[in-house]
Amino acid sequence: MTHSEEILFMQTRLVRLTCQKRNLPLDKVVDLFKRAHVFEFIENCYGEFHCEGDLAVYDEICTYLKCKGFDDE
Repeated sequence: MTHSEEILFMQTRLVRLTCQKRNLPLDKVVDLFKRAHVFEFIENCYGEFHCEGDLAVYDEICTYLKCKGFDDE
C-alpha cells in the first residue's frame, strides 16, 4: 500500500468512526470534514497518527474541531 493509500484508508476509517460516535449520516460527516479541513489535518499529522489507534486520533479530531469552532456539529 502506498503512503497516499494509507492516508486515505485512515481518513475513511475516521469518517466511519465519527459517523458512529456522533450518530450522524455519512454525508454530514464528510461535509463537516471538508468544511473544517479535517482531511488535510489527518494528512498533515499522519506521521504521528499512524502510531496511534483510531480512537486516539478521533479524540484529536474532536479537539481540532472544538478549536476550529465546529464542536457542536
